[in-house]
Amino acid sequence: MRKITVMVFAIGLASVVVMGKTLEREPLVVEAQPLSPSVYGSGSGSVADLLGQIPEVDLQTQGVPGGQSDMSIRGSSFSGAGVALHGLSLPHAQTEHFHAELPFALEWFGSPRVLTGFEQSAASSGFLVGTVDMGVLPITTRRLLSGGISEYDSYWGQVLVQQQWAATERTLGVGAFAGGGDIKQVDVSDNDVRIRRAGAQLQLRNRHGDQTDLLVGRQEKTLGVRGYYGVNPAWAGEEDIEDTLIYLGTSRSRPGGDVRASAYYREFSDDYLLFWSLPGIFENNHRLDVLGGMLDGRWRFADGRWLDWRATASEERIRSSALGYHSRQQMAFSGIPGIRVGAWQYQLGARVDIFEEEQNEFLPQAAITYFTASGISVQLAYSESVRQPSYTELNYESPASLGNAGLDTQKASTTELLVRGGGPAGIDWKAGVFYRTTDDTVDWIRRTSDAARWEAENIGTVKTLGVEAGARWLHSRGSSVAIQYLGLDQSDDSDLHASRYALDYAKHVLRASAQAALGPRITLGYRQTVRRQQANPLRESGRSQYDGSIQATYLLRRYPEVLLLAAVDNVWDDDYQVFPGQETYAGRRASAGMRIEW
Repeated sequence: MRKITVMVFAIGLASVVVMGKTLEREPLVVEAQPLSPSVYGSGSGSVADLLGQIPEVDLQTQGVPGGQSDMSIRGSSFSGAGVALHGLSLPHAQTEHFHAELPFALEWFGSPRVLTGFEQSAASSGFLVGTVDMGVLPITTRRLLSGGISEYDSYWGQVLVQQQWAATERTLGVGAFAGGGDIKQVDVSDNDVRIRRAGAQLQLRNRHGDQTDLLVGRQEKTLGVRGYYGVNPAWAGEEDIEDTLIYLGTSRSRPGGDVRASAYYREFSDDYLLFWSLPGIFENNHRLDVLGGMLDGRWRFADGRWLDWRATASEERIRSSALGYHSRQQMAFSGIPGIRVGAWQYQLGARVDIFEEEQNEFLPQAAITYFTASGISVQLAYSESVRQPSYTELNYESPASLGNAGLDTQKASTTELLVRGGGPAGIDWKAGVFYRTTDDTVDWIRRTSDAARWEAENIGTVKTLGVEAGARWLHSRGSSVAIQYLGLDQSDDSDLHASRYALDYAKHVLRASAQAALGPRITLGYRQTVRRQQANPLRESGRSQYDGSIQATYLLRRYPEVLLLAAVDNVWDDDYQVFPGQETYAGRRASAGMRIEW
């Protein structure tokens, strides 16, 4: 334990050391796209609102993103996908149901990247299947006031202030935000959501583009959870979450190599109340503390050779009335050498994950890429990843769920063939096929039709054959079109009645979005998801989903700093059950908002 703690603090100290060595070098141009304002998802202002707009991410919401949202990438279970900041993953050891939770302002971040397979292994600490990697934008002087209302007396708002002081050698930026909202009748009459969040940032950049960020955020949220997590919907429930996150990160880039260093501390409190039919209230209280860090980079050598390397460490502690008192530590080291020979690029390396008690894992990584003269790349890659079960999967016991202390570490291997390209006028596209196997797959299942609870089990090996394709077009005047398709076919050797997550996947899912600039002040956007889900005996709705959202914005003529927004979610009034047997029908919902920025 002491070794892990020392390593984490050493990585944090390296942030200061790296930044101190960034003078008198070649300049670096940093490119990042700011996030566009949106009230999709009722505009709660949470990072989950942003995740729900990414075509490659399947945000499985219970109500609206301001409530509780699971992430899925390439058909993963909610436990297999998560968020990273500049390559530093932020897993949640209590339960991955909170992977979409960040107590930060989404305006701090540029356009995120979705990393999977070999790309995830080379550029991020990584989750089992996929990572949404977010980067902090350079601070500019700005003031922003935003807010909105929706049906059922719901409202939200936020104020954000950023200030930049530029000098010849360095630029200092500071910022702060505060916001929140109350969103009523998310899916059933008493599943309301109340959010309060605030935070501050400090940023130092030099004339070479090197950037150091200190982010501090806190979020407090109370939400009704009747029917959530597989609980009998006849019982009302309430969940109170308090989330404090401190992040320190720095990056530098030079012709001879790139270096990133980061560390974070997170304190997460989760209090759950269930008003069941038995005497008394079912209650559990969880306290999770995490200390983590990362140091990675790329060393460049002559003749087109380089080495991608990474070291990570984390220490997790949980104190829980339902899960017990536990702690665990993990370290990981990776090295992936690469060489470019003409139009061909070769990368071959490995990652080693070192656990405190479980068996250590050696994870090979390899990729061969061919670049055409027209800018198209073709890549054949192989990668492996691992995941420790959450403490909920290991130890939880409730009226609806039963953990399993004997669960083994889950391991995945992915072989993929990807083709990427771009063209004129802001067009980029990707298409590919992948084959993934997960051993000791962890899922919440019901063995028989009369089972009273969901039980956590290693259900064996799950094999997934997937096809994905997507394209984006961005116009300089603000118009855009994006389309993403994912097709999956799974096979497994389990014998069970129903799966809640891992085997309840979308066989086909198509997402399309378009935004049109109708003159200099008006934009109109539409987003549509069409899904065909795997059959599940507990899903009471149909297997097909048609989820559409429409949004319009108007920039005032006399006051161009004022932007008016209006949206309608669930345009087609679809009653598809996101989770089998759980009522998540929120109905058609209209929203309106305003942003004032100066």
